[in-house]
Parts: sequence; structure tokens; C-alpha cells
Amino acid sequence: MALGVHTEPGRCITSMRFSSLLLSHWLFAMTFGSISLFLPLLRTDLDLTFSLEGVVSAASTFVYTLL
Repeated sequence: MALGVHTEPGRCITSMRFSSLLLSHWLFAMTFGSISLFLPLLRTDLDLTFSLEGVVSAASTFVYTLL
């Protein structure tokens, strides 16, 4: 029997799947957090207006809510 987290009787998430889930969640959280930090730099590099910057921020928030 593999080491893992028991979700239901008879079912088990292996430690590798659990680790990959944690890694992907951490990576998405870091990406989500870095967008807000780098928006001023992106705005100057891509010539975005404040309205388009808000759209980018709202789109990343919307994707996060879909999860």
C-alpha cells in the first residue's frame, strides 16, 4: 500500500500526486501574486492604460475563482 492521504474508504491519493497538486497550487499562487507586483512594469513595457491594466488584473482574479 502506498503512503498517501486517505480521501474515502478504499481510495488513496499517493504522495506523488499529492506533492504535484501542492506544487501546482503553489506555482499558480506565486504567478497570481507576481502579476500584481509587476503590473507597473508591464504597463510601461507594453504601453497599457490603467483600464487595460485593470482588465489584466480582473482576468487573473477570474481565472483564480474558476479553480
